[in-house]
Amino acid sequence: MKAQIERQLQNEFVKYINSTSQCVALVFDNKGSFDPTKGIFKKTIGRTLGVSDLILLFPKGKTIFVEVKTPRIGTSAKEGQLSKHQIEFKRKVEDLGFDYYIAKTLDDIKCILLKYE
Repeated sequence: MKAQIERQLQNEFVKYINSTSQCVALVFDNKGSFDPTKGIFKKTIGRTLGVSDLILLFPKGKTIFVEVKTPRIGTSAKEGQLSKHQIEFKRKVEDLGFDYYIAKTLDDIKCILLKYE
């Protein structure tokens, strides 16, 4: 359920970005493929654990990373939070000087885009 909501948010965000922005949105599905016989996700070869859902490329070489998360709608303490691998990826890209954001709403995306356009 959570993954479906995040996918819907991501689609909404990308449609908005593509219709209003001068940036290029690169979308990553880093979940791997689901094996229904084993009930697990298979890791894809070459996959980078924790990579953000969106990488936005702006004019003049500016690149930012955006992780899409669900707004907290339940009682789970982990809902809408970064995983261990996402925290590590965030640290690495920020150490390299890139900006990293978490977007839970379309307003979050609008605020992020305003900073760069």
